[in-house]
Order: sequence, then structure tokens, then C-alpha cells
Amino acid sequence: MALSIKRLRSLATIALVNALVIFITLFSDWTLSEATLAYLGELVILVLLIYLRVLLAKRLPGDEIGRFRWRLVGAKILAIGISLPMYALVVGVILLMLFGTPLFSDEGIHLPASTLRGLMLCWASFLVLHLLGFVEQLRRGIYDELISDGRVMAQLWRYLPLLLAGGAVALTNKEAVEIAPWFFIAALAFMAIVDSGIYISEQDAVDTTVRRAQWLARRRREPI
Repeated sequence: MALSIKRLRSLATIALVNALVIFITLFSDWTLSEATLAYLGELVILVLLIYLRVLLAKRLPGDEIGRFRWRLVGAKILAIGISLPMYALVVGVILLMLFGTPLFSDEGIHLPASTLRGLMLCWASFLVLHLLGFVEQLRRGIYDELISDGRVMAQLWRYLPLLLAGGAVALTNKEAVEIAPWFFIAALAFMAIVDSGIYISEQDAVDTTVRRAQWLARRRREPI
């Protein structure tokens, strides 16, 4: 029952934050460009938190007493060294699609004040959501074990909807055509669904880690 309540609370929280992004997008002067930028900001927040988890890890998976310190350091360097260029490439490509060459010119990126306020609200909501979860798991000691390379790279799944939306924006800017309303809604829903799916899968991975730690603790207490 406790697990079900926790799962429902997690689902409600991520749904609420995604609903905020969708509400601002649909009931303001936002285009698909601003909505994509909101979710791109969440990707940056999550990548930074993932790297913080990697740096805070105290032991390798399966190493209950933290014996392999140098192997742990090497695994951390490898995880960050491989994934960082890929995440940087993803963010750079999406920004290039959204804003084009002004990103690399003296003109820079200029957004209206109302758009910036909306983006700040979305980014702050994502930051609070993921930071609260991070602190909760940190206090429970779940981040003592280094996460796998697969979980470090899992956020790259967000590239699919971001690439779709960014490509549509780039095509619109180049060809001066409007994005069809159905495509706008579909792209926004795709980003929200992928966002929720990755969040839920991460919660499942955390729950699996907790259950494995509990099983190992019970096994150590059992008489031989």
C-alpha cells in the first residue's frame, strides 16, 4: 500500500509539472519553440543532477563495503567523460534548430520578458520537483551506489521528441510556414509523455535498488 501511495504521489507530481508547461504553452503566446526550450531546460537540470549523483557515489554496484576506490574513481570519470559530449551535442543541436545562426552571432538570443517569465516558472518547477526527489533519495542513502552507465545515458531518450519539435521549428523558420495545430499538440504531448515515462522508469530503478538492499540486509542477519 505504501508503495502504491508513493507511486501515485510521484505520478501526480510529474503530471502537475507537465500540466503547467502545457497550460502556459496553450494559453499564452508561446510557440513550439518556447515549449521545446522549457523541456530542454529540464534536460539540463537532470543532467547536472545525474552528474552530482555520480560524484557523490561511495561504492561500485555490488561492492557493499566500498573496497575498490580507484575503480570507482575510474568508473566516475568514464561515465561523465563519455556522456558529457553527447549531452552537450544534444543541447547544442536543439538550440541551433530553435534559434539558428543568431546563437553564434553578436545578436544573441532575445526573448520577450513574458516568455522569459514563463520559462523561468517552468524551469523552477522542474528544478523543485527533481531536487526534492534528489534530496529524499540522498537522505535514504540510495545514491551511495554508483548508477549504471545505462541510467547515466537514459536522459538521451528525451532527444527524440526534442529533435522532432526542434526540426519542425527549424523548418518553419526557414520556409516561413506555420506548424499545423495537430502537430503542435502532438509534439507537446510527445514531450510530456517521454518526460513522464523516464521519470517513472527512474523511480522503478530506485525501488529495485531499495528492495535489493533490503534483501541483502535480511540475508546478512540470517543465521548460517
